[in-house]
Amino acid sequence: MITHNTLDNIQPEAFHGAPQLRSIKLSSNALSVLPPKVFSEQSNLEQLQLDGNQIASISSELFEAMVNLTELNLSKNRLSQLDAHVFQSLTKLNYLNLADNQLRNLPKTLFHNLRQLKSLVISSNQLETLESGSFDHLSNLLFESMWFTFVLLQLLPQLTLSAHCPNGCVCDIRGSAKCIGDITDIPPLDPTTTFLLLLNDTNIKVLKDRSFQPFSLLIRLMITHNTLDNIQPEAFHGAPQLRSIKLSSNALSVLPPKVFSEQSNLEQLQLDGNQIASISSELFEAMVNLTELNLSKNRLSQLDAHVFQSLTKLNYLNLADNQLRNLPKTLFHNLRQLKSLVISSNQLETLESGSFDHLSNLLVLMLQKNQIREIPPCLFWHLPSLLTLSMSANQLRYIPSESFYYLPNLTKLTLYKNPLISLPYQLMGHMPRLQELYLYETNLSTLPWNLFANMTNLRALNLYFNNKLTSLPKSLFCCLPNLKKLSLKNNNLRELDPELFSKLISLKILMLNENKLESLPSAIFRNTLRLEILDLNHNYLMYLPGDVFVHARVLKDLSLSGNKWNCDCSIMDNVYWYKCHYHSSDTKPTLVYDFKHNSKKYCDCNYKYFYNSHLSTFSYT
Repeated sequence: MITHNTLDNIQPEAFHGAPQLRSIKLSSNALSVLPPKVFSEQSNLEQLQLDGNQIASISSELFEAMVNLTELNLSKNRLSQLDAHVFQSLTKLNYLNLADNQLRNLPKTLFHNLRQLKSLVISSNQLETLESGSFDHLSNLLFESMWFTFVLLQLLPQLTLSAHCPNGCVCDIRGSAKCIGDITDIPPLDPTTTFLLLLNDTNIKVLKDRSFQPFSLLIRLMITHNTLDNIQPEAFHGAPQLRSIKLSSNALSVLPPKVFSEQSNLEQLQLDGNQIASISSELFEAMVNLTELNLSKNRLSQLDAHVFQSLTKLNYLNLADNQLRNLPKTLFHNLRQLKSLVISSNQLETLESGSFDHLSNLLVLMLQKNQIREIPPCLFWHLPSLLTLSMSANQLRYIPSESFYYLPNLTKLTLYKNPLISLPYQLMGHMPRLQELYLYETNLSTLPWNLFANMTNLRALNLYFNNKLTSLPKSLFCCLPNLKKLSLKNNNLRELDPELFSKLISLKILMLNENKLESLPSAIFRNTLRLEILDLNHNYLMYLPGDVFVHARVLKDLSLSGNKWNCDCSIMDNVYWYKCHYHSSDTKPTLVYDFKHNSKKYCDCNYKYFYNSHLSTFSYT
């Protein structure tokens, strides 16, 4: 995301070498021109936002490589015309926004390849005519945008003369009705003008059979934060056109097996925040177009192995905050399009081998806050697209060798808050895109020297609150040239090898506070030339070599409080370094340095010298 900047120039190969990108947001800049081949390597891109710039024209080659793009926003620019073939490659596009430009006409075939398009916004342009056949291939388009505008124009006389909005409801000309308060049944709205219905915080307790049959144009239905606890078996029958149903935060405990049997067009179903304890294997049978399903915050303790069998287009599944103890091995086998799977905050103790073998498109897998004690070998081997994996806050004591092999696109891995005792030497496979790793609050006393060897792009490493960790292998950080933040705070470290940080050439932040370090090797920061923040608070430091910080030329914040300094002449070398560094540095460093753990009698002489030399910058705590 590069937004709200003065960016006005993108060089022809700016995004080359980054084919893994899934989302690029360049909104609200000053771009007027985009090089034709600038996105030629972005075949994995799913979201591109270029709104709020000054783009006047677009090359027909610009989007050629974006075969997986689902969202494109070109609104609020200066486009006056578009090439007929500019969107030709975007066969998976769902959302296209061309609003607030200067378009005067549209080529007849401009949208012909966009057969998956669901939302098309062309408002606030200068269109005078539309060619016959312009929208002939957009069979999946929903009511929003242009399609809705045409319907609205046809209905406008009727809307003006006969629209009726019951008490407790607010209706608008766009076809939206929002009702709250003392309502006990579906309000008598005009079915010819209602496209979206929101019933929030009402007294509706029961949805009767065929409640929505009269609303033949209703597309989105939201009944949330009510006392609703009963849905009759045919409540949604007669409304096959529904695309979205949201029944969140009600009091539902049971759903009739065939209640959604006519919802073959449904794309979004949210049932979160209820009291649902079980689900029939037939409940989702008809939902062949469903892309989003939220079942979180219920009371589910088990699931039938076939309950998701028909959901072959599902992208997002949330099962968090339930009471699930186990998952059938084949539960997710038909969900080959799944991109996000959230099963956190359940009571899972084990996961069966092969559970995720068919999820080759999965991007996010959240398994944190369960009771998982062990994982089978190769559990994650069939997830080549995975970006985020969270296994934190479980009961893992050991992890099988090679568990994290074959995850080439992983960018974030969390393993914290597990009672891990040891890790195998062959644990992590090639992870060239991993940027964040969290491994804290464990029982680890040491680490394999090669643990991070395959993570050359790692940016942040969080390895703290491991109170049994007393030492670190010399080569532990050997292969992390891009690491910017390293947190080793609140461990039990007593000494550090002189070469420990020698390969961390990009390091900017280093947290070593709350350990038991008594001193530091003089050359330990020799190669950390970009170090800006160093925290050594609350260790057992009594003395530091006078040249220990000599290479830290861009250091801005140095914290040394809460140590047990020997206030003899040797400490003056550090004082001298700080004095020189302060006067020669463009960015004046902040130093927090105290002597309160020593007797005042022992330190009086040197403390006086130190204080007087740095009266304006010295912080005494």
